Amino acid sequence: MSVRSYSLSDILRHQRLARYATRLDPEYHLLLSHTPFRAALAILLPWLLPGVTTYTLVQQRNGLAHSGFLELFVPSSDSRARVLTLMPALDAPAGHPAAWQKLIAHGAQELAQRGITRLLAQVPDQPLPVQTFKQVGFQLYTHQTVWRRVHSAPPRPVPPDALRPAAPEDTWALARLLRRITPPAVWEAEQAVEALEGSAQAFGLERLGSPFHRVHSEIHVLARQAEIRAALRVDRGPRGVWLHLWVDPLDRDPSDAHLVLGYGLVQARSSRPGRPVYIGLREDQQGLRSLLHGYGFVPFTDRACMVRPLVQRVERRARRPLADLVAEALPGTLAIPQSRRLHWQETWESAQATVEPLA
Repeated sequence: MSVRSYSLSDILRHQRLARYATRLDPEYHLLLSHTPFRAALAILLPWLLPGVTTYTLVQQRNGLAHSGFLELFVPSSDSRARVLTLMPALDAPAGHPAAWQKLIAHGAQELAQRGITRLLAQVPDQPLPVQTFKQVGFQLYTHQTVWRRVHSAPPRPVPPDALRPAAPEDTWALARLLRRITPPAVWEAEQAVEALEGSAQAFGLERLGSPFHRVHSEIHVLARQAEIRAALRVDRGPRGVWLHLWVDPLDRDPSDAHLVLGYGLVQARSSRPGRPVYIGLREDQQGLRSLLHGYGFVPFTDRACMVRPLVQRVERRARRPLADLVAEALPGTLAIPQSRRLHWQETWESAQATVEPLA
């Protein structure tokens, strides 16, 4: 097996397999334009695609899995990494689960050495891809459906001050909101607090891309009586807009959800008119489906959200002799105690000593 980092000699092979790529991170690929040429150019200009790492599989003697590519996204200020792309697809002419497994195993080992603790993947919700990831240590923690707004009708009017931009002092309240509406399994896998801090260090931080090709994120909050009832994160990319609805899906009063979604559509239309709008709903948020239908959204793709905890290498210190741990050893004699003899054994031996041997 030969898995190595991407090099300029892989450009032609990369372009050939890119037609059979499986894109595993919907938000990244739906908002950004990512081509094999840009990935190759990033080797010479690392700032072009910061955080993107590509590994190449080359095996000349293996007829099942002889070539493949793995693209990972590793943020500089986060302990989690995400699987972006795998090539070739499992249903491609040269596709095979062994290629995916070898690439993922090597990538996970490299990430663990870099201090990354978790590797996330949004796998197509189909038996073969899900089983392939399970065989390399991934665990399924939830399902997600990506919804897309298919028409560009003007959104419903929303008061311009319905939501306000989040401020740094709202971080604690937002973390409490996310903890309340996020299931424990999702919270543990995605580490929502780190996701919040990573995307809102300055509440308006530009992320996921180069200075000329990136996603711009903004967080807006719905506050009533000094309490944050709901929130919205708007991710704007060159190809579309992704809305993260941080609302309680079990709330019987849908007024907050209507207000947050309507405000998000106004923000999307003002910044990216005519671009598609996407929303991801986990299985615990399916109560919002009727809300999305009413605003012109339809299901676009289904994903199985999976995570692999990465074991970090720990340096073991050599054991020191016990005498080295004692500051000063005191000389002395050591008497080894003998085992206590039973009374019947002593009586039997004394009786044998008094009997004379027979002639």
